[in-house]
Amino acid sequence: MPINIASNSLLQAIRSAKRGAVFAALGTGLAMSALSTPVAVAQETCSDRLDCESSWVGITVNERAEVFAFAEDYKDFIAKARTELSFVTEAVAFAEENGFSELMPTTRLVPGGKHYEVNRDRTITLLVIGENGLQEGFHVVGAHIDSPRLELKGRPLYENSEFALFQTNYHGGIKFHQWTNLPLALMGRVDKKDGTSVTIEIGLDPSDPIFMIPELSPHVDRSRSSKTLSEFLGPEDMDPVIAHIPDTQEGG
Repeated sequence: MPINIASNSLLQAIRSAKRGAVFAALGTGLAMSALSTPVAVAQETCSDRLDCESSWVGITVNERAEVFAFAEDYKDFIAKARTELSFVTEAVAFAEENGFSELMPTTRLVPGGKHYEVNRDRTITLLVIGENGLQEGFHVVGAHIDSPRLELKGRPLYENSEFALFQTNYHGGIKFHQWTNLPLALMGRVDKKDGTSVTIEIGLDPSDPIFMIPELSPHVDRSRSSKTLSEFLGPEDMDPVIAHIPDTQEGG
């Protein structure tokens, strides 16, 4: 999803705000505004007619360079912000680079002040304090942090045909066939009883082992070739292989 686009729109709104209070929430899945806006009149566009000219036609050399620069920045961001946890970490760094400071109980809210607050490391709120009181209105810009993924079940490890696998649940609107025969990484955080945390990232470094959901080869899947995608693969098939080398040690 266009998380980076949402954050860019957010900053544009923040930077252009001159009057009134601005409240921006990332990760709420909710967008609302206390200010009235005119109702747009629906008009047919080339998108409705499916006859739009390519956006690449007619742009200048400088505009093309801006497109690629934005795309590279977006790629860099989503490579780092793969989960809600890592998104918030990147968002905090992004906010601080743009003059935001953490909102504390002792923080004085003054016009022009820029602050952020993190909720359980999974959502972030950015605030820009306006010149007028809240009774005169405020702006809200909301963006939804969503990370389609496979999540491990409570006791995920099991064996089948001498393969070790993880049982998973899927999160988000994923297409199951797009997750097979691809290198997968294990990411997350373990919160321990003593209050410390351990961040887990296995599969991102080129030297790491990877996980994979294997698919049948073309010459052995003929019995399934007449099935639809929804029949061919389902949630119960989304169990990645985590190990397959037999333990040859005594007592193993």
